[in-house]
This record gives sequence, structure tokens and C-alpha cells, in this order.
Amino acid sequence: MLISSKIIAPEDVLGAYYTSQSVEQLFGFAKSDLELLPIRCHSEATIRGYLFLQFLLLIVFTEIRQKLLNHFTVGEAVMILSTLKCKIYKKVAIIQELTKNQKKIFELCSVIVPNNPLGI
Repeated sequence: MLISSKIIAPEDVLGAYYTSQSVEQLFGFAKSDLELLPIRCHSEATIRGYLFLQFLLLIVFTEIRQKLLNHFTVGEAVMILSTLKCKIYKKVAIIQELTKNQKKIFELCSVIVPNNPLGI
């Protein structure tokens, strides 16, 4: 049985229920994976800014998680990509050759890695 303080059309009840489940799951990610709580801020403006950035991060996290599904976790992808290096010269940047896993992550996320990121 579902109880609500709002009047909801019977055909919309199931959709509202699944939406609330999704929201609860996202807050679960925010609390555990993104370490949303506790908030150590002292002014309302700082708290609002912090929460805004956390929600943006949550959106990015869930999008990346969805794209990497069944291949890598977001944490694994970050660790794999953290080893990516490039040499920067005055007029050119040269990215080292990508590993197999780095190529797979960029492919799954539809990211094109440029040969010359500075565009010079």
C-alpha cells in the first residue's frame, strides 16, 4: 500500500514510486561514493554552493557510471585514467599512447582523445 499527502491519479502512482526509488538511490551514491555528508560549512551561501557542486558531481557520476556499466566502476576508471600522461612543449602537447583499458573507457564515454590537445 502506498500513502501520499498529495492527490495522484491512479495511473501515475507507479511512476511516482519508481521515481522516488531512483532519487533514494542517487542520494545513496551521494552519501557513500561522493561523501556528501557531513557538511563542514559555516554560512548558508557556502552550504548552498557546496550542495550545488555536489549535485552537479552526482549528475556527472551517474552518467559516467551508466556508460561504464558492466565494464568498469567509476573508481576503477578514475584510477586507470589517472596514469594518462602527456608532454607539454611550447607549441605542442603530446599525449602518451593509451593503454587498452584507457581506450575502452574513452570509447564507452564517447570521448575523442586529441593528438594535439593545445590545437597548435
